[in-house]
Amino acid sequence: MTRNPRLIHQHPSGVYILNELKIKSPALVSDVKIKNIDKYSKYKTNLVLSKSFDESNMVMYYFDNQGSKHEIYLLGYFEKGYSGKIDVTINSIDTKGIISITVDDNKDKNSKN
Repeated sequence: MTRNPRLIHQHPSGVYILNELKIKSPALVSDVKIKNIDKYSKYKTNLVLSKSFDESNMVMYYFDNQGSKHEIYLLGYFEKGYSGKIDVTINSIDTKGIISITVDDNKDKNSKN
């Protein structure tokens, strides 16, 4: 049986490091692995979208310390041609490795799309 990697581990400096978050979407060419986000740091990535999709959603997922999968929707719905920025703030991580996250897709609040 393969064990899932731990979501958090303690660095020798005493700072917890978040690792093995992944972003998935049928619109992506492949899942995006996000590794080693240090406390108080920022991580930026550009996503490569498949040319063969019309509409989709986007989810970030991870496994907690017990190996249970958790999913957080980054975009509930987007269409081909979407261009935007998604800010994800990790508010806290509990002792079980479950994270509390705030997602802001930075859409124009007056936009209908």
